[in-house]
Amino acid sequence: DQKPDHQINVTHGARRFVNGAVSGRRCLTAPSSPVRHSAQRLAPPLSGSIKGETDTGSGILAYASFMPGRGEVFLAENQEDEPGGAVIFLGTFSGYHDAGPDGIVGEISDLSAEEAIAWGRARASRVWIRLGESDYFDASEVPVEGEPRWPPPELPELTRRRPPGQEWRDRPEDAEPIRWRVTLHLIPSELVRSPSFDATVEGIAIQAGAEWTADSMEAALAEIHRQDLAGEGRSGWVTYHRPGYRLTMQVTAPTARAARRAALDLVSAPAGWRVDPDIETLPCT
Repeated sequence: DQKPDHQINVTHGARRFVNGAVSGRRCLTAPSSPVRHSAQRLAPPLSGSIKGETDTGSGILAYASFMPGRGEVFLAENQEDEPGGAVIFLGTFSGYHDAGPDGIVGEISDLSAEEAIAWGRARASRVWIRLGESDYFDASEVPVEGEPRWPPPELPELTRRRPPGQEWRDRPEDAEPIRWRVTLHLIPSELVRSPSFDATVEGIAIQAGAEWTADSMEAALAEIHRQDLAGEGRSGWVTYHRPGYRLTMQVTAPTARAARRAALDLVSAPAGWRVDPDIETLPCT
């Protein structure tokens, strides 16, 4: 038995530029880095509630909800999304009871892991629970053969927390400065690549102590050119690549925010040029 694909809505980090204006999903990493995936609930239930277990008039829904062993229960840890793609896991769980032919017959939100699992076991023979961005674990009363069992060997304290390795996002301003890698994109005054633009970026990069590349610009221009040839660009163009020059540099600062400020201070954009507001800032390892 396989868990249905539709139980997780996976959003790929991607950002669209439409005639220079931004639309679509946010790009979470520089194009040269691996694309980051995040798992979100398909349809978050009402906060702090249990749904689908009241009398419907006929009593059928209420009866189906409490029939033990029907269908499967899917549980996922709640998360708080922040600008720039960052998340905070909350240590509480939401989920729903999929009773098969009867559909979704109950939902919960903001329960502890123990409460959510107990709720699921009272309704279904199979209970699946997902911690943060992990795959599902089997939390059924009778273990499912071949499936990873809940709890995992290194279960963290289920409180408000960052994903492992992202604790740096909460560094205070008075923390000891560390080295950061900052990646930003310079958007030129015209959507073209030319020797004069390359020379301008080269000078900016030397002054900032940065490395630069035009691969994102080239990819965007190629996509726009393809749309023009296909007659798709009459009402505008769309690209998932940033139409700008990428600069990568290292700075020393206590926090990611301070590192972004320090990087921007090193970059002198010419008149008509601008720095794309999505700036990737990661601690050096």
